[in-house]
Amino acid sequence: MSDETESALLTIFQLEKAAYEVRYEAAHRPEWLPIPVHALVRLAGALLGLQAAPAAGGSP
Repeated sequence: MSDETESALLTIFQLEKAAYEVRYEAAHRPEWLPIPVHALVRLAGALLGLQAAPAAGGSP
């Protein structure tokens, strides 16, 4: 398996976990919802080869 394939598979698994966390936080701690939503957006962007927005509080 190539490094590129391995990296894409890892990102897909992380994306799946982030989606689960969105559901969980929405049901149990809605005030924490932005945390997994941000991860979901960042991971989806990485998988699609898009540049993700900088993290909140990060450098521009």
